Amino acid sequence: MLFYPLLCFTSLVAASPSFGSWGRLFTSASNQLPLRTLPELLADGISKDSFFEDKKHADEGTIWEIISNNPRFTKLTSAIKFADAVKYFDDKDADFTFFATPDWALSREKGNCDDADLSEGDHMSEDDATSFALVQGCHWSDVLTMSERLDTAYLRDDDKRERRKKFLKRLIQASLAYEALPDAVDSFSLGDNTTYASKLAIPGVLDGQPLRVRVEQRLLPPSTTINFYSKVVYSDVKATNGIIHVVNRPILPSLSGFQTLFLLPSQFSILTSAIQRSGLTDNVDLRYVKSDDGDGYELQGASALTLFAPTNLAFERLPLKLRLFLFSPLGYRALRKVLEYHVVPGVVVHADYRYNQSADTSPDAGKAYRAGYGKVISDVHLDLSTALKDHFVHAHIKKLEYTLPVPGPNKPSAIKTEISTNHRVVLVSDVVTSNAAVHILDRLLDPRDSRHHDDCEGFFCHKTQESTWDDWEDWLIQWAESD
Repeated sequence: MLFYPLLCFTSLVAASPSFGSWGRLFTSASNQLPLRTLPELLADGISKDSFFEDKKHADEGTIWEIISNNPRFTKLTSAIKFADAVKYFDDKDADFTFFATPDWALSREKGNCDDADLSEGDHMSEDDATSFALVQGCHWSDVLTMSERLDTAYLRDDDKRERRKKFLKRLIQASLAYEALPDAVDSFSLGDNTTYASKLAIPGVLDGQPLRVRVEQRLLPPSTTINFYSKVVYSDVKATNGIIHVVNRPILPSLSGFQTLFLLPSQFSILTSAIQRSGLTDNVDLRYVKSDDGDGYELQGASALTLFAPTNLAFERLPLKLRLFLFSPLGYRALRKVLEYHVVPGVVVHADYRYNQSADTSPDAGKAYRAGYGKVISDVHLDLSTALKDHFVHAHIKKLEYTLPVPGPNKPSAIKTEISTNHRVVLVSDVVTSNAAVHILDRLLDPRDSRHHDDCEGFFCHKTQESTWDDWEDWLIQWAESD
């Protein structure tokens, strides 16, 4: 009798659009090792049951004591020592979460940054140099390798070597901070939110707010994935000052929103080309450039924004004649205004986090979800002012808890968050980047839909008539030329 509701519930909690091919896409954008299979782990003597040979003793020390006494974390131990970060991991008054990367999960290939990339940091201030390296996507394992080459001919000058050593220490500290959450969160509670603030904040990036990590959980099969590509393979090692979750890939500090999309040409080549063509790169990217006086470097671009990113398929769904027009010299102004409507400057909106933006809470929160197995935990409406003057996007965020209808008092449950924009469900939500919250769309937003959510009746009003753009010749050209 329970087979049918169990089947429905399985489909409900597992069929998230941000899994599957999207997870593989974001994985391919990171320069990491492929997922290790169970036979490979067993061949290396790394099974789940033996990861910590004595779980009882593993629970009796600080995070530093547990990691440093485990032979599978020699590189992580070396990085913490080199960065003079032992005091943070051995702080008995702390209570935080750390995603630990074992030796076998670290790539032996070249990472996302090297000595040549970081040589520019020699000419920057200490804070700017660290920020510069982090926005390149450097991981502490890359930096640890560089630290082992400090005695090369290029750095035999004592002052230069000491300056570089100090810089590398700061960089490792910052990279480790991105793999840590300020509070202790066990694997069960990780599923409560889609994103979490890390312990890393970069001056001038995300308006100084902590960079975030994305957490995604599945009940069937059970799994926890960080930033689409790093899977928790051993969870809930309880230390006296926090919790350790072991991951199978390093968690890299996020690139900017534009750079993240640029690394996924199979899905976003049309969008990134359109952004560059219309002169909007500085509206969505954040990077270090040489200052005008040639003396030093400075951040250029957008520090904080929300980007609704249409895929290649979204553009291909437009009428062919419209696509040809938008990417012709005559369509420059129309293309720019359409893209500006997808950018919300100065505001970061994730499903469970909002920076610089207030929200309206629906009175329906807490009421039973009409599917029968769910309960609305929160329900908010946002009217987001876009980069296009006098135009805004309406976002509707619902967080629901689904409970499996099985006998007994302790019923398993899962939390699912849905985001819709202009009454259309987002394809993939909460892509975390260094300067933006990115939400992926399978259709372009129609600027004619710039209206307040009160104009839409009903709780499920995203099911409105679809904008096809077939009548674009009747309004788009005139609209593009208007102020």
